[in-house]
Amino acid sequence: MAELTLPESLLLLALDDEKGTAPSTFFLDLALAGGVITELLLGGWVAIEQEKRRVHLVVHDGSAPPTAPLLRDSLESIRIAKRPRSPKDWVMTLARGSKLRTQIAEPLCQRGILRAERTSFLLVFKRTVFPEVDPGPERQLIEALEHAIFTDEPIDDPRQLALITFADATNLLALNFDRKRLRSRKARLKALSVEDHGGSDANEAFRAAIVMRTAVKDAVDDVANSTTG
Repeated sequence: MAELTLPESLLLLALDDEKGTAPSTFFLDLALAGGVITELLLGGWVAIEQEKRRVHLVVHDGSAPPTAPLLRDSLESIRIAKRPRSPKDWVMTLARGSKLRTQIAEPLCQRGILRAERTSFLLVFKRTVFPEVDPGPERQLIEALEHAIFTDEPIDDPRQLALITFADATNLLALNFDRKRLRSRKARLKALSVEDHGGSDANEAFRAAIVMRTAVKDAVDDVANSTTG
C-alpha cells in the first residue's frame, strides 16, 4: 500500500489486467482527481481552511514541491487560482483534465507494474492502453482491501480509508469483489463513510480523508443527477 499513491491504487483497481482498459465513466476520473488532492493534503502541500460555512483549499508555502509531475502541476493550479475554491470544485476541475489517467499510469509503467501500448479501436481511432505486467502490487492492494472491508477491525491508515470510500462511491469495489459479498458488508462500508476520527492534530490526516470523501461523493452525485435529469 505504501508504494502506491491513492490515484495509482484507484487506477489499478479500475484497469482490466489483460486489456489495459478502464471504464470510460467520468466517475472514475472524479475518484482519481480526489486521490490527487488527498495526496496533496496528506503530504502537507495544501490544507483545508474553513470560513464560516465555506470550506476551501489553500497552499502551504515554504515546503519543497512534490516530485511527481501530476502532483506538482495540480499544486500549481491550486496556487495560481484567482480565488479560493472548495475541495469538490477542485475534484471536478482536475477530473476534466484530458491526460489525467495517462499521467497516473506513466509512473506505474516506469516502475514495471504496467506497460503502455498503442492500439486501434473502431478500426480508425488510436488509444493507449495499460496492461498489467507485475501483478504483485495490485494483489497486495486487493488483499489489504479484503481485510479492511470484510473484517471489523479499525482502519488506522487515512489513505486506505480514502481509497475504500472513493472506490465504493464510484463502483470500483464491484469490479474487484463479488457483489453479493459486498452487499453483506453494506453496514461496514456505510460506517466507514461516516467514520469520524475527531479533530485533534494527530488525526488531521483522517479529517482530510473524510473531507475529500465527501467532496468526491458530492461530485459523483452532481454528475449523476445532471445525467439523469
